[in-house]
Amino acid sequence: MPKIAFIGAGSFEFTRGLVRDIPSFPAFTDSTIELMDIDDERLSFIKAAVD
Repeated sequence: MPKIAFIGAGSFEFTRGLVRDIPSFPAFTDSTIELMDIDDERLSFIKAAVD
């Protein structure tokens, strides 16, 4: 199972689009996405938005 890490995931629109689009590719259907950012507030906001 592929694991995909986003460093700097606090960028809302960019991250939300990628998290939505990546699973649409058959090779990434069973992948795990890890979101990371130095700004904990922005990170928690995007995690809640894509959950």
